[in-house]
Amino acid sequence: MGSLCAGLATIPLMHSLLRRHRHNHESPDQLAGKITATAATTLRNVASLIAHPRSLARPDPAWRPPSIGLPAIASAPALQVCVTRYRLSTKDRDELQAFGYHGAYVVIIRITNRQGLPVPQAVSDAWMTAIAQHPPAGTVHQLIDEVQPTYAMVVGARFQPVPSPASLYGWTTQAA
Repeated sequence: MGSLCAGLATIPLMHSLLRRHRHNHESPDQLAGKITATAATTLRNVASLIAHPRSLARPDPAWRPPSIGLPAIASAPALQVCVTRYRLSTKDRDELQAFGYHGAYVVIIRITNRQGLPVPQAVSDAWMTAIAQHPPAGTVHQLIDEVQPTYAMVVGARFQPVPSPASLYGWTTQAA
């Protein structure tokens, strides 16, 4: 058992959306709306991947998280999304229940450019907003010390995002 996000700071996604879209003509919310309207099949595929047994992290060093290509939308380039899901330990579930929520897994989503180029923050925020189905504030958290845009969210047994405080992302998780 190791710390899932040891030493990584988190910020709520909505705060990231508000302060980082200044350089883009479209806000991440506007771009997320376009993604939702034009990439419904891709979003369903990502949702299926989140729930798929293959996304559950394994202790095998040869295991790699599954990924799906994301199409180019508006001025945003084609990207790649990798999904890793961890079971919450009993301690983590109990801690989350203290806040009034019931979680089963923590899902880590990393968004990368297929050519290795940096992913614009507004674009990754928009994709994450669409993937999480326009979540309320406090549901999706960005791991800000990662090289590529990486997000974490707790999901319930039916894989719907559950509100969670950012302070919980130093959690210890249990792999399969």
